[in-house]
Amino acid sequence: MPQTQPSARSLASLLVAQAQVTFNSSAASLMLLALVQFPGVTAGTDADGHKGLLGALFAAPLVLFAPLAGWVTDRFPKSRVLKFAAAAQIVLFAALATALRHQQLALAITLVVLLALPMALFAPAKRGILLELVPAEKLSRAVGWMEMFSVSALLLGAYFGGRMFDHWAVVKGGPWQGAFWTAMVLGGSSMIGWALLLLIRQTQPQSAEPFSAGLFVRHGAQIIELWRARPILRATVGIMFFYGL
Repeated sequence: MPQTQPSARSLASLLVAQAQVTFNSSAASLMLLALVQFPGVTAGTDADGHKGLLGALFAAPLVLFAPLAGWVTDRFPKSRVLKFAAAAQIVLFAALATALRHQQLALAITLVVLLALPMALFAPAKRGILLELVPAEKLSRAVGWMEMFSVSALLLGAYFGGRMFDHWAVVKGGPWQGAFWTAMVLGGSSMIGWALLLLIRQTQPQSAEPFSAGLFVRHGAQIIELWRARPILRATVGIMFFYGL
């Protein structure tokens, strides 16, 4: 890969924008969990069962579409992929707010699960683009800053998603109103992330590999490749443990 010229503005915009996108996704997940556990919203059903099922559904797209997301982020400019994912998040929040306004729980759950699809694209793109925005000698520091911003946003989103739901549920007089206004706030803030991504300089595609149906089932081959590269495998297990904790 050719040496890149450092871009302070692009890097700063990326760090803040990816934190904003992560915060929104985390807050939306916690808001929906709070909604389904609110007394009366899922009357006659197991609220704890809903919580476990939702947790699995939120993570499923990140796992199922990982190879496809990796192909997309190499086949197309990562700067464009990031902007597309952020724009998709805005559209999904608008649809989510509409579903909550009309108290359509199944549709709201579907839309929050779909919010994981832009994140499945966003995650590899935001890490991969660092190689194109900073020189090699500054890459480790940039990765450290990105992970710090990302994990902080994940935790803050989990906290404020529930707090916003509680606040609006009290102020507006009910759980559906609380969820609706939380989605509205998050949808508005998602525009900030998208606007910041416009400041990132344009990058170039890193692969010309054509699309194939095998991308959807490439997990096995990639796991075997990972298993053979023991240093990378150990690093991967460490990352899994950290995020699992």
